[in-house]
Amino acid sequence: YISGVDPRGPDFYHGMWQAEAQRQTRVDGRQYEVGAASPDGRLATRWTVQASTDGQHTESEHVFLRWDDLMRDFWPASRWSIVAKLPGHYWLYWRCGLLARTWTFARPFFWAYFCAPLLTLVLSLLIVAGTAWAVPALVAQFQGPGWIGVTGGVVAAAAVLWALVMNGERTRLFWLAGAHVLMVRWARDGLEPLAQRWRDFAAIIQADLERDAADSRADEVLIVGHCGGAPAAVAVAQCWLAMQGAHDAPR
Repeated sequence: YISGVDPRGPDFYHGMWQAEAQRQTRVDGRQYEVGAASPDGRLATRWTVQASTDGQHTESEHVFLRWDDLMRDFWPASRWSIVAKLPGHYWLYWRCGLLARTWTFARPFFWAYFCAPLLTLVLSLLIVAGTAWAVPALVAQFQGPGWIGVTGGVVAAAAVLWALVMNGERTRLFWLAGAHVLMVRWARDGLEPLAQRWRDFAAIIQADLERDAADSRADEVLIVGHCGGAPAAVAVAQCWLAMQGAHDAPR
């Protein structure tokens, strides 16, 4: 399993599996048992998931492949760094046709992923600018000193800006925009540490396949990537295929 752009790591996901397994039992009546998480080197954490229903029993080994350390290494340094990079990234999205294709084929995703950060940024700037203009204008309307209007406008605009920033944190808009920044950097620059990590993941998968072939434990091996982990899963599969000979790659 390769997570999306989420630096919380395997402990968070293991806890989520344990909690959701109990909820799933209430939905389908099956009994689930999530085993303890066991680190396997620095790049993998393993736990088992067992399920029982109608006298049938299955067991899966869940292998969480870690790249959360690289996310932290490549994550933008600050909120303002994220905001500063967004206009250039949206220009890139438009120029390469990504915005048009997403609008055509996945309109809800277009609004949620592409438009939410942009619209929030534009509306926030308008609100702050409106506040900075309105307070001095209101003071002038009542014939107050000009310096009070200017000072009040600056303070009010700063307070509104801070409230908007905190709301962006609460609604995870900065995380979403930061994911934009990281994914664009990956696509544009390649990022050799990421490429090496995909090769390392492929080696882990190959070692598991060889182990399973020796003791006949596994019926199948699935590579699952969530969100930003989906293109990573494709890259890992490509690396694994490159490790195989011309005729000995299993189907």
